Order: sequence, then structure tokens, then C-alpha cells
Amino acid sequence: GFYNPSFDCSNVKENSIEFRICSDEQLSALDRELAGLYDDAVLIDKAARQAQRQWLKARNCCADAACIERHYRERIEALQATLEAYSKGLQTAYLNAEQEYEKSHNVYKTIPLLENAGIRAIVDKRPSFLGEETYVTYLKTYASYYINTVEDTVHGDNLEYAQKILTHLTTIQPKDKELYLLLGRSYIDLFRFSARARFIHSFRGISQNSE
Repeated sequence: GFYNPSFDCSNVKENSIEFRICSDEQLSALDRELAGLYDDAVLIDKAARQAQRQWLKARNCCADAACIERHYRERIEALQATLEAYSKGLQTAYLNAEQEYEKSHNVYKTIPLLENAGIRAIVDKRPSFLGEETYVTYLKTYASYYINTVEDTVHGDNLEYAQKILTHLTTIQPKDKELYLLLGRSYIDLFRFSARARFIHSFRGISQNSE
């Protein structure tokens, strides 16, 4: 019988690498572990897909289970290192951003710290290596920085971006009152910004017509 790797074993060809994996409990377990790590890696590492394709070519050259296992363990170790480096980098960036904001209240210094650490990559989906509480804390803080941007020409886009993040977070922690307070503030600010933009546009039109 077959075990339960990350892929469907129902149509694998006999004597194929996939057949070997489906037939081996340990290899199936390694495949599931690798699949989970890979799902996280593609969120944060643009090179992950190409690296995975190269790894698959090498794995598929194996002639026995020992070779397959070795390739799996090497790839798992590499992905774990990538994810750990990202996680540590993001944590450091978050702490540095909080310190910077406490010192200067300048979100144009704090936002780049988080974005250079790759926070945009996880805005739509929580990677499994980040706990729910940590994920929400990082993104809630990130969104609050965007809400606090000065009212320049792209402020409306900044608010809409913050709203997208906060709305996503409410699906994860629907009882977090701070999320709704931030959302409410962003909608009020966006309304004010839009009204002022319309006023300025109208005023310019009147001025041009009077010339």
C-alpha cells in the first residue's frame, strides 16, 4: 500500500521516484515536511521555485531510497535556514522600527525597515513559521505606520493599503478591538483626504477658469 506524501499517489508510475516515495513511510513523511517548508519559502524567496525545480531534477536521478532520503534532508535543511534567516531578520526589523518610532515618530524611517526585511511578502498569507500572535503584531504595527503617513499625494493609496492589511488581520483575530479602531481611523482619514483632494481639484478648476 501507499503512504501519504504531499502529492497524489493514485496515478504514479511503478518504478518511478514518486512510486518509491509513496511506498516508503519515511520518504513520504520527509516529502510532507518539505512541502510545508516550500509553501512558506515561495512567499519570501523569489528564487525558491527555481531552486526547487533544480532540486527535483537532482532527486529524480537517484537510484535508491538512501539517495532520495539524502536529497530530501539536504533540501529541508536549506529551506529551514532560509526561513530562519527571514524570521530573525523580520524580528530585528520590527524591534528597530519600534525603537525608531518611539524616538522620532517618523514613519518614513520605520516603514523601510520592515519593507527591506520583506514584510510585504507575507501581507496576504501567514507563513507557518510565524505564530498567529506574532504575525498579527507585525502587520498591525506595519499598517499603523502607513496610517500615520503625512498627507502627501500618495496618502490615499497608503490608507487603502493599510485597510487591506487590517481587513485581512480581522479574519485571523476577529476579537482584536485595536484592529477595528485602526480600520475606523483609516476610513475616516481616507474620507477626509478624498474630500480635500476634491476641493483642491475644484478650486484649481475655478482658478483656471477665472484667468
